[in-house]
Amino acid sequence: MKMPQMLWWAVLAGASMAAQAVEFPLEVKEMSLQEALACPGGYGQTAMFMTGQKAASLRKVPKAVSQYPLVAEAQRRVVRNGKPTVEPGLLLSFDESQGTGRGYDRMILDLNHNGDLTDDPVFERLERQQINTDGEIVSFGPVPLLAGDQVGQWRPRLYVQMYVYERPGSKTRDAAYIGYARIFAGNRLETTVDVNGIKQKFGVVDGNCNLRMGEPCTLQKYRRLIEGKETDTYYLDAGDYFLRDQGGSGKFERRVADHDAEPFSSLIYFGAKPYSAELTDDLKVIRFEPFSGAVGELRVKPEVIGLTLAWEQNKDQWIGFTPGVKEGKAVVPVGAYRVANCTVGAKTPSGEWIRTATTDIKKDILKVSASQAARLEYGNPLKMELTATKNLSGSASDSGMMGAVRGLFGSLAGTQSTLAMNVVIAGATGERYSGFYKTGAGAATLDPPRFEVLDSAGQRLDSGNFAFG
Repeated sequence: MKMPQMLWWAVLAGASMAAQAVEFPLEVKEMSLQEALACPGGYGQTAMFMTGQKAASLRKVPKAVSQYPLVAEAQRRVVRNGKPTVEPGLLLSFDESQGTGRGYDRMILDLNHNGDLTDDPVFERLERQQINTDGEIVSFGPVPLLAGDQVGQWRPRLYVQMYVYERPGSKTRDAAYIGYARIFAGNRLETTVDVNGIKQKFGVVDGNCNLRMGEPCTLQKYRRLIEGKETDTYYLDAGDYFLRDQGGSGKFERRVADHDAEPFSSLIYFGAKPYSAELTDDLKVIRFEPFSGAVGELRVKPEVIGLTLAWEQNKDQWIGFTPGVKEGKAVVPVGAYRVANCTVGAKTPSGEWIRTATTDIKKDILKVSASQAARLEYGNPLKMELTATKNLSGSASDSGMMGAVRGLFGSLAGTQSTLAMNVVIAGATGERYSGFYKTGAGAATLDPPRFEVLDSAGQRLDSGNFAFG
């Protein structure tokens, strides 16, 4: 039977596309505490200490040696049906086996998720750092979770760091001032990829440490008081991350303003070319295929050297990804976008890069179509906006999102006063930048702008650097 010409074309086109798909086997890489702390991509879960009230899910705790045992509960953020949801997370308890005031050195984690901490193993501390008279940072792990938490070949493995700023029995009863515990990933998936002429070490990490692998970072909305007004603002919530050895060092690095992680997504770039990315259900393989959907062009200013975009998948459901930018252009799927991060930079005469970034996500939506290039006007000219307000009551507060406050206490006509100063570095569309960094061999954070306060006679009252900016 003769196949129609159009059907032959479809079969050949499908075969051609299939031939371009590439797969790479993944293996689980266990990390030491130092490797885990240095691994870029996400900061795990935060577990808050509970005082006075216990979590409803906590049924039983072991008898403690310390007069001030600490119990913490994490809230786990998961993405279900495209929407982020907060669920009860892991329960932990900390004790001082040598007695009150000798330092926290034992941890129990509710591995079987039954709310009973008396039937779980005890973990001894790995490291301890004294940070003040009452405060300490203590590390525990690694914690291999039970088989019931395993997904395919990946069995989650955790480390825990507890931060105690002030001992419960010292001066405060508010748990917010005692400190918190942080739970972060102790392993990752890893391989070496070779796509579009780019060969690099590659990985995936459970960045939000919610015991699931392969979840995107999603855009969240919240209300914030900015310059006295309730304002809708946005942030890109933590999810999982791709790890990419961009510098060819053979390891994944967290550098100043430039690290080897980007939000996990179904879209990934090798050079300036977009690919669809997919993890197999057993987490043994990652597959890349040239993106076959409709695309448009996003144009940026020459100083833009990095972007993270939030792309609308469904109504009010946005996921983050990092497009490849080449010669001021990025090829992206058609659709609606918000800018989650924009990094601008310039080279110094000595060849070093100075860069800064904005995460000031605006309400404005950028629409990309196949017929016309869209323009992103973020970037130059950058300008410094400085405000100074004298407050006679001494109750100065920061009115700027990225600013700094400096209090000066002196006598003006016999009245105690405070001078509140705020500095903002704003770009062409009003986007705000915070922090300037030098990258390269001498990577460092640059000092913020310096100020001097003079009286009417030109005498210097005070000087210093702003906290941000």
